[in-house]
Amino acid sequence: MSAPREFNRLIGWLGVALVLLVVSGGGPAACAHDVREMTVDVRVHPDRTELVVVVSAHFAGVMLDESGGAPAVTADAFVALHPRLEARGRQLCVLRSVGAEDRLVPLTDIDILQGGRDELVFFLRYGPVGGEALGLAVPLLERIDPGYVVSVRVVDAKRRLLGAQALTRGAASLTVPIVAGASAAVKG
Repeated sequence: MSAPREFNRLIGWLGVALVLLVVSGGGPAACAHDVREMTVDVRVHPDRTELVVVVSAHFAGVMLDESGGAPAVTADAFVALHPRLEARGRQLCVLRSVGAEDRLVPLTDIDILQGGRDELVFFLRYGPVGGEALGLAVPLLERIDPGYVVSVRVVDAKRRLLGAQALTRGAASLTVPIVAGASAAVKG
């Protein structure tokens, strides 16, 4: 990838992160959350779908060792663990286009940064949804200990809320209508 294109991609991701930080209330306190929680902010554009996923260093360790035996991913270990984190990040969320032709939405790009307060931030970019609704599943929740929560918020390109829901073991997916004029109801 050329240096200008890589720079533009990084600036784009930082812009998305900044917008989400401002929308969520901004400031360091807005970033801190329970170590057993993952937040997923989804933004649905006509030509792509972007996810910003924030996990605690503890949750990142669980992602790497689903038995719960792995230590938290510290700042010192981040560089060494980056390839494994990227591989797991590619499996974090499964997106489906729900409609006449139910299909998987392909992941096209991933970046991972260290956030504040011992958190990791995954930037995931998928292709366009293209259906009547977006289906999102977090398969990891079904494989790890109960008590972990994934808070999901879905907005459209104009930042209008389409749906929000907390996912847990046994209820690790949701479907959000995305067609113009559709109800903002969320289905588990």
